[in-house]
Amino acid sequence: PKEKMIHSDKMEKYIVRKAFDTPESPYLPDHILWRQKEQFSDGVGYGWIDSLKDRAEKEVSDEQLAKAGEKWSRDTPTTKEAYWYRTIFDRQFPNAAA
Repeated sequence: PKEKMIHSDKMEKYIVRKAFDTPESPYLPDHILWRQKEQFSDGVGYGWIDSLKDRAEKEVSDEQLAKAGEKWSRDTPTTKEAYWYRTIFDRQFPNAAA
């Protein structure tokens, strides 16, 4: 529908925002409801992203990363961060389940 399309005079996700724009019983304050969208990393802050990378550095050794191809022949992680996430994923969703 026409209303779904992006227009230069309306901000992104206008229909969703308008659905929550209820002045008589607001779900969200206007300054949050109508704020500009942020990129994911900007929204959570770089401190959070950096702390995840630091944690991955501690959790994954250089040797583990070097042997990642032996453990995962498909979509092999190439960074310690990716290796750590893959390990967590595999623990939560074993091969038989995923």
